[in-house]
Amino acid sequence: MAFPRSSTYTRTLDTLASMSLDTRTSDVHTTVTDFGEKFIKTLNNKGRVFVVNDAEGIRHPVASTGSEDITYFVPDDMGPSNAANASDATKYNFETTAKDPLSQIQFTMPVGAININFPQAMPAGDLVSYVDTRIKMTMIDLFNREEKLLLLGEQNGDGEARYRAPFYGDTSYGRTDVSGSGQKDDQCIYEAGIPTNLPSYLMGGTQNSGVDVDGGGSGTSFDAKDKMFAGIKMSDFPAAEYDQPLLQAWGGTSTDFNHTSTDDGKSLFHSLQTAILTSTYSETERPTDIWTTLEVFTGIVAALRKDGALPDPVRANMGKEGTIPFGGLNIDWHRYLAADQIWNPSSYDTAAIPVLGLNFNSLRLNLTKRGGAMPHDEVGMFESVGDMELAHQLPILYKRVQWKRQLSWDKGRRSNFIITGIQTVAN
Repeated sequence: MAFPRSSTYTRTLDTLASMSLDTRTSDVHTTVTDFGEKFIKTLNNKGRVFVVNDAEGIRHPVASTGSEDITYFVPDDMGPSNAANASDATKYNFETTAKDPLSQIQFTMPVGAININFPQAMPAGDLVSYVDTRIKMTMIDLFNREEKLLLLGEQNGDGEARYRAPFYGDTSYGRTDVSGSGQKDDQCIYEAGIPTNLPSYLMGGTQNSGVDVDGGGSGTSFDAKDKMFAGIKMSDFPAAEYDQPLLQAWGGTSTDFNHTSTDDGKSLFHSLQTAILTSTYSETERPTDIWTTLEVFTGIVAALRKDGALPDPVRANMGKEGTIPFGGLNIDWHRYLAADQIWNPSSYDTAAIPVLGLNFNSLRLNLTKRGGAMPHDEVGMFESVGDMELAHQLPILYKRVQWKRQLSWDKGRRSNFIITGIQTVAN
């Protein structure tokens, strides 16, 4: 039978754990740099991790065309009485009906929590180092899981990508019948405590939604524009202004990207260039990065090498981790991106390889200001919940911490794109 250690020991352990937490997490951006995976770290490196006041949710304004009609006139023209055509008699009447071109998208701030467990019996001679190492390894694991959650909506390591609505008032939609071969639940729902994710950012609540709204499978309607998403309906906005990312069809002759074929390489580059230009609206409202799988990334390198078109930065870092400059963007890969049904908006029953154009000028990660693990200490990302506790009927002491975060977008979604139709990478 295990017996609890003395209260003095517990208090000492609690103090050491709190001090380690504050030391490692008090500076949000340093914490992300030290522990964050590629997606979270990219957001941080581009200045898109924001520390916000603790609140239940955040809002971003959404502007659309809806302002009053413009009146054009000649300064010395005295008005409609001089109009040659009687039908022009009202052309100088200014509109007096007020319009509200400004709406807001809304994001609920969900909370995550974790118990950092310690055995009751620990090496007394090196207790400080042991506790600090335990905290560090917990942070690494936590950020790994947060990466999968924000990137894919994956939970519990099951490998399933999901849609996750960003606001508790959003409409649930999508098919729930998963009985068919290769099918899975593609509902877009709000789930308490779970932040929204990249698939939802790209396809949730759009006219080109990847979510099968009517539940009929392939070849049916994927239109979700009348569903509430981020607190608004896409149908309330002009499609060209604040709607879906561009779906650019794969330009190859088959569903395979054969990087040994000059034609397939040129087809992919043509599709990418078209998507970049079509998704660019201004200096900030444009795609900034292209993300895909490792297989496609290495295939692009092989295609460029075959044509003798490798950019100098790629040549200089051959064999090292790096990006490929293309069309003013950087092509990169992520180890959690893989062929999945969720990346095939035109036919959700068939897995497709993601080739994603992302606007990191719009995407942002919001973290709340927390009180620090130690009273009156620096404000950090994590907040201590109570003191060190003894687990019930277990020889374990635990320290509970929690954090608030949410992925959002403040410059719209139309400046993103998806290359659709690539199912495999052929050698």
